Amino acid sequence: MVEKPILLSSTTMVWLDEQLSVAYLLRAKLPTDIQYLVAKSALQWYSFKGDFNLAYNAIYALDNIEGKQFSEENKLATIKQIDDLLARTPQINSQINVSKDKLSYLSLSRGSIKIEGASDVSKLQIRCADQVIDLEASESVNYVIDEQSRRCGLLVKSASPAEIKVKQTGYAIVNSKYDAS
Repeated sequence: MVEKPILLSSTTMVWLDEQLSVAYLLRAKLPTDIQYLVAKSALQWYSFKGDFNLAYNAIYALDNIEGKQFSEENKLATIKQIDDLLARTPQINSQINVSKDKLSYLSLSRGSIKIEGASDVSKLQIRCADQVIDLEASESVNYVIDEQSRRCGLLVKSASPAEIKVKQTGYAIVNSKYDAS
């Protein structure tokens, strides 16, 4: 028997993303088995979304749950899977739905960024561990991040609701040697 794929609406995906993100951020307050389940679910979700930065973070989280064994063999195999998936994903397309006067943040995995629909945003920044780059908001923005930069993300704030499309290409700015601490 062939199973039909589950199709999720964009509204359901946004809700799922928000709920999983909250559970992942609060995982340390949960019982050990649920912490593990949340971190594992986050790893799968972030991998599906192409957010390799947070996928590597989730591997780090799985490896640091007190009272739960995540073997070195499983850790290395999981890292290899994410490394391979990143290598097979030369382009990552994302959408940021910005609410009025709220900040939105998207982790970045690749170094060449094209942002569409940002003409009315009040703040557009690329934030990396070693630098902050203010971008001029316009309908189309292109930027190439320094190859040495790590732990980068796109910060967006808008005075009115906005839908921003982000295309990431080029070299990877995350890798399995990433230090999540």
